[in-house]
Amino acid sequence: MHSETGLQGIQVAEGSLAGSWAQVAEFATLVPVPLLGEREGGFRIQELVRASWDAGRKAYLEEVRRCARDSFEIAGWRSIVQPETVQRLALLSHLSEADPQKGLYTSHEVIELWGVRDLPDPAATPLPTKDDFQQEPQSGWLWDEDEDGKPGVTVLLRGSVAGQVYVCERTLFRLDGVVLSKDRVQGLVRMSRNESNTVDSTVGWLKGETVSKQNPEGLRSWFDRARLTEQATCADVTRAVADGRLASARPF
Repeated sequence: MHSETGLQGIQVAEGSLAGSWAQVAEFATLVPVPLLGEREGGFRIQELVRASWDAGRKAYLEEVRRCARDSFEIAGWRSIVQPETVQRLALLSHLSEADPQKGLYTSHEVIELWGVRDLPDPAATPLPTKDDFQQEPQSGWLWDEDEDGKPGVTVLLRGSVAGQVYVCERTLFRLDGVVLSKDRVQGLVRMSRNESNTVDSTVGWLKGETVSKQNPEGLRSWFDRARLTEQATCADVTRAVADGRLASARPF
């Protein structure tokens, strides 16, 4: 049994979690807001996960296609990333393991980058900022990942004004959960870092750097994963959310 969620795992045969999965993961954060202090924020992301079994390492190699992201409103502001933008992002790759007796599922650390690549240390090298993104080496790391001719990844911002912001981001996290059945995995998201730098914007004063932290109420950051057919696409992930196969709120 998972100590925090109370979820009970099943015995898991080696390699049995290989295949295609729909996943939703919610990250609950505390975000510093000028003049207001910390405010609750976060985002929910929908993903297509393809897992293959590596017998030598006794681990799964997971390749993750981001399909959609919905950010929560903070102090009257909301950031919007179009699904077609999210789906242009490069695949994520990481390892995961499942305890064959207890059915406990854990991922290795995931380093999720938006709009940057070739960092000397992907987990620790400072991200480009509004002050240095046009000079080397930062200009070489910043990447027009969504291929729209703008630096980084384009995000729409809606609030007292509307504009486009061009960002690079880094999120470090692990998944810690339970295999409930051969077709279902659920658990917690454990985030250790979330950085978002707006290097440029159509509204000048929106440029700047933000470092968020995980909401200390750990059960508020969670994930739910359901098996799909081998040839599944992001459209199948969207359908799994719409028809309730994936949770729209914390399922435990």
